[in-house]
Amino acid sequence: MGWQDVDILLCAAAALRESRCRSQLTDRSEAMLIAHAPNVWSVHHTFKVRGLTISSRMTVLRLDGRLWLHSPVPISGRIRQALGALGPVAWLVAPSRAHLLFLAQASQAFPDAKVWVAPGAEGSDTVPRKGEPMDAAALQQWAPSLKGVLLEGMPEVNETLWFHVPSGTLIVTDWLQWWRGDLPLATRLWAHAMAVRHGPGVSRMFRHLIRDPAAFDASLSAAWTFPVTRVLLGHNAELDAHGWQQVVRAHSGPGR
Repeated sequence: MGWQDVDILLCAAAALRESRCRSQLTDRSEAMLIAHAPNVWSVHHTFKVRGLTISSRMTVLRLDGRLWLHSPVPISGRIRQALGALGPVAWLVAPSRAHLLFLAQASQAFPDAKVWVAPGAEGSDTVPRKGEPMDAAALQQWAPSLKGVLLEGMPEVNETLWFHVPSGTLIVTDWLQWWRGDLPLATRLWAHAMAVRHGPGVSRMFRHLIRDPAAFDASLSAAWTFPVTRVLLGHNAELDAHGWQQVVRAHSGPGR
């Protein structure tokens, strides 16, 4: 796989080059809120980039009566109304440098919301000026209900994991993927190439972006201790407690 191919895949995942992808996006969905647990919802948004159909999940948490939006998707009038029925949107979180594509639009939809972005993303032209990078203190500002972990050792991505304690929900962006179900041919081929078609795992592209495996493993160690009952993946799928235990057994060792 050459660097040009990697660039296309990153673009297709709304990754590190959103400004180059933006003119080639084709919206393919009208999203709806899905309830997963008390105070936990998500919205799936499906769209095309360079002919590849992909999906992205926005997770919504209600914390002390206010809404926390993880990896925002386009905010239609229908979604704005549904969110308004749950509470005021107080926080917008861009959980990695790879998930910024719809952040500015969400910030316009909710101008009073605080915008937090993964470290290094604050310089992107898709990040509102008021966006602030999440340091160690920012990651824990919603504790004890919500705990954040920065996956270190991959500065081009700087993904953050989030664990919602009351519901046992782990919120993942790209670290784990599982492109399951009835997908278009191009998307199935992409998932096969990335080794994430037949079960949850770490994609080949994600592994390629890990620059310091020791730092990555050390930061990820916190996730293995969480009492997880469900995992909401950033793309296409979710895992129950049994599925999470399979991931733990397969990936929790050093260098896995």
